[in-house]
Amino acid sequence: QTTFACGANKSLVPTLPSFFLEFGNYWFEVQPEDYIQLISEGSSTCILRLVADDDIGGVGTANTWNLGLAFMQGYYTVHQYT
Repeated sequence: QTTFACGANKSLVPTLPSFFLEFGNYWFEVQPEDYIQLISEGSSTCILRLVADDDIGGVGTANTWNLGLAFMQGYYTVHQYT
């Protein structure tokens, strides 16, 4: 995992860029608040939540990225019906 100094309580994060992903002719914006995570409350060290994976499932596919929560938390919504 990639860690870096991000300022007290992620003060550097608002200065980082967003980036866009295209899936099925739709563009999705990923905000820095989604792809950067503070290691622990009060820390000044962050982790990059995007992971390069050149061997997903043993297939050996090059240039593959595991986006996970960094992408989904900005778009996935859970509705609870009672």
